[in-house]
Amino acid sequence: MSEYYNLTQITPTSPPATVMVCGTGQTIEPVELTLPTTAPRSYEAYEGMLVTFPQALYISEYYNYDRYGEIVLASSRHFSPPTHSNEPGANANAAELAYQLDMIKVDDTLGTQNPPYLRHPDGTQFTKEHYFRGGDTITGLTGVMDYNFSEYKIQPVGTATYTSLNERPAAPSLVAGEIRIASLNVLNYFVTIDNAGNICGPSGNMNCRGADTAEEFTRQRTKIIAAILGMEADVVGLIEIENEHPGIADDAAVIDLVEGLNAATAPGTYAYVATGNIGTDAIKQASSTNLPRLTRLAPLLFWMKLLIPPMTLPATDPASR
Repeated sequence: MSEYYNLTQITPTSPPATVMVCGTGQTIEPVELTLPTTAPRSYEAYEGMLVTFPQALYISEYYNYDRYGEIVLASSRHFSPPTHSNEPGANANAAELAYQLDMIKVDDTLGTQNPPYLRHPDGTQFTKEHYFRGGDTITGLTGVMDYNFSEYKIQPVGTATYTSLNERPAAPSLVAGEIRIASLNVLNYFVTIDNAGNICGPSGNMNCRGADTAEEFTRQRTKIIAAILGMEADVVGLIEIENEHPGIADDAAVIDLVEGLNAATAPGTYAYVATGNIGTDAIKQASSTNLPRLTRLAPLLFWMKLLIPPMTLPATDPASR
């Protein structure tokens, strides 16, 4: 026996060891575990064993779900980071410890990233019709207690009972007269197709992180425009949009997106805050505004000018007035 990156395993010796099969067709009863535990990640005694969690566990985190198929389950709802619902200090530290005692990661049994399909927490295939949301629950999770990348994770076996408790609304609820400010990560929205080497970024020497083909860009653009329109926001902060390189005009990616929004609505409906390139990275932050409703923002923009470092705006941009 030996440890491989702290994972206990059987290690062949020299001369090679002989593995003796003592029987087949036996039934393995899983060991029952519950959350919370008495110490964070205290699963060493169950490493490599078949375990089951009979209780209903909330889907608490899914940051690595699309790339690695991982989710985090807990016996109660937790807000992460803890300062989401607590002031920094003793209360936030206590909330973080409570979360560490009450969480277990669930993997997808695959050793690859960005798999061709994703495993739904109930054991079936994840689709746009068969999805899950944070706050839904999984009951009867069963799998092998694994250890990889310094984390204990359940490699699931079979299915589990999924219960939807946080239904997705068909549309946001709107209150008459309200100002709606939203943000959207556009996930590397580049008008520069990524097929010409390191030509992006303000210095023109960085990797272009956007679509690899025109068809892929069109698909990305269509989805983002539909998402922005669906939010019905007055101001939208855009995250991870292309920062200009020497081969394109200032704010080229933002302009392209605003033109798409106006084509889908009416000319002049959406505008943008012109900034030119910002910093040295290949991506930047930007914003678009819904002009017919922007006049409501005048008092808010006054206070924002006191709180946010000034930026240069063209005199024709409504946000500068």
